[in-house]
Amino acid sequence: MIVFLVALVGVAGYLYLKPSKIVVPSLVGKTQQEAQEALAQLRLRSEIRLETPAAEDTRPGVVLKQAPAEGVELPVGSVVTLFVSDSPDGIPLPDVVGKTRSQAEDILRRLGFEVSFKDAQSDSVTIGQVIAQEPSAEARLAKGGTVVLTVSAGKGEQTIPSLTGLTPEAAEEQLKKLGLEMAVLQVVQSGFRSGDPVRVLRQEPEAGQKIKPGSRVTVFLPIPAPSVPDSGASSHASHAPRLEGLTVAQARKVAGQKGVELEFAESADEAAVITFQDPPPGDPLSADSAVLVRTAVSSVVPGVTGLSEADARARVEKAQLVVGSVKKSYGPVKGEVLGQRPAAGIEVTAGSTVDLVVGDPSVSPDAAKNTAPAPTPAFTPAPWVD
Repeated sequence: MIVFLVALVGVAGYLYLKPSKIVVPSLVGKTQQEAQEALAQLRLRSEIRLETPAAEDTRPGVVLKQAPAEGVELPVGSVVTLFVSDSPDGIPLPDVVGKTRSQAEDILRRLGFEVSFKDAQSDSVTIGQVIAQEPSAEARLAKGGTVVLTVSAGKGEQTIPSLTGLTPEAAEEQLKKLGLEMAVLQVVQSGFRSGDPVRVLRQEPEAGQKIKPGSRVTVFLPIPAPSVPDSGASSHASHAPRLEGLTVAQARKVAGQKGVELEFAESADEAAVITFQDPPPGDPLSADSAVLVRTAVSSVVPGVTGLSEADARARVEKAQLVVGSVKKSYGPVKGEVLGQRPAAGIEVTAGSTVDLVVGDPSVSPDAAKNTAPAPTPAFTPAPWVD
């Protein structure tokens, strides 16, 4: 008990005596790297400003003055501005490879450089991160010079493998290796009985086509045919038959034998699979009512965070979706997408809207909390998706 009290007093004393402010050290005369490392160890941040030195013999990259001055107390995380000597030959470039597009641009612009971007596909670098820079790190560049950053556009398009004849588990494993997702639709297969091995009948899109990572490939798996009366006499069903999972042709046959009228929400091919019906299977059905059926078309929301607003709009429209509201929030790069709703990978109905939050340096950072994207609602798969 005594040991516990001593430990408790020690922790309380540390929290009480823990310094809340940091004394700014003397940084004048140090190199830019030495000064930044010293500030980082004290949990202070640095901002670099280039300045032409008065003396011709002053080495480039040396701290000429600082603000605040030595001895000033600052809260943890405060910024100390370092005025660094420039030269006609420029200063060494920092290494920004691996940083996000906005982080890299912010670092370089603070040093007085211009920044341009180009995209490149990468299987290993996360989308939005810098793959390469030109000139490279440590190369000297004069103030106002341009640094070209190559930013990852994510994995390139993948070729869909043939999944026909595979088990669902094997098909899903192949797709996962390529960064693709699998959706399942069950269809009635003549001669298929309960207990028979389940193999992929067909797939959409077909093998050999190219699609972006994160896209969904639908596989069709067999289920036994429903039992239907053998007699040719038609009698009206008192409850809606199960039509989901049947092709339009099969549904017409079942509906005819049950004496049920079908209504189509849109034109459907005879081979199309029914993914929705109203009333649902088993619901009461009056003599003069019909069953509404449709084949749903869905889209997968693409990831657009880190892209420019123009690129994000193009990617959303290519996915057969529409850009909804566009809100502005504080960000160092004007027009960069900071957030989206729904999140990437969510399956939605084609034509749905995707809301964006884009960066704008002129917006007050305090207003960011009012423009953050709302959380994506929990996604519940459709009843016909396994």
